[in-house]
Amino acid sequence: MAQISSAYGKDAGEQFDCGRSFCGCWKDVEIQYRTIIVSQELIPQPNIKVSCPGKGILGISDESGKAAFTLKTAVSPGCGLLCGELLFEKESSTSYEAWEISIDSSDKQVILGSQYLKEGGRKNGENDGMWREWCRSRQWGVSGQLRVSGNYNKGLKNGEWIEWHCAGGNKKSQGKYEYDKKEGIWQEWYENGQYRSKGEWRNDGMSGYWIFWHPNGQKSREGEWRDNKPYGTQTHYDSMTGEKYFTDSNGHKITNSKVKLEVKKKLPVPPPILVPLPIGQER
Repeated sequence: MAQISSAYGKDAGEQFDCGRSFCGCWKDVEIQYRTIIVSQELIPQPNIKVSCPGKGILGISDESGKAAFTLKTAVSPGCGLLCGELLFEKESSTSYEAWEISIDSSDKQVILGSQYLKEGGRKNGENDGMWREWCRSRQWGVSGQLRVSGNYNKGLKNGEWIEWHCAGGNKKSQGKYEYDKKEGIWQEWYENGQYRSKGEWRNDGMSGYWIFWHPNGQKSREGEWRDNKPYGTQTHYDSMTGEKYFTDSNGHKITNSKVKLEVKKKLPVPPPILVPLPIGQER
């Protein structure tokens, strides 16, 4: 057993079995960077913030694009550098752009390309206007696959909002926000493109009729929801046979006879049918 720094931000000195680790034992390292940050046209980029997740701002480039900073991280034989992708951020009074770039201590020039990690409008230090985020991979960096597209109003999600699965690129969810609260019809999909759920949100809670599906496309569950909780009888379906069973609002399984009785009670009582009587007779 050896004492090492964990790959995922746990406390240094944690007891860890190197022989059972894919990455191997992590070793603390300190890397000093002296680099120039430029645009694709090789124009120096001032005021670019450089950071590593969980470690805050490491440095800011000067007017000539030069940036000097020290990164304290860890390295392993199997997984390489723990913080291999650094975040570069450019912010103005009207816009925000962020890039995630894999660099090592030998990189003397960092080129900020057209492929962002995040990009959108800014106003008074808050997200405001159209906003987009792209998928990233620990191995390959930013992939070019759109992950989020939506709109902000004074830092709050507002309007149409779409998310995609990074694996495969299929839609993950779609709906509308009203000042950071889900409202109206929302839809969700599995990674394979099959429906996952569809229903209505009111005041940021599930309300109305909801339908859920299994990953194979077969219906999974349907029923009424109120205030983000199941309301009344919920119908469930087996993923292979489609066989039904029912639960109440508390998730307790109920029999078919009870379901029929409950449905019968909810049916409105029809008005009596009046047959015309011969003239001169009264009811």
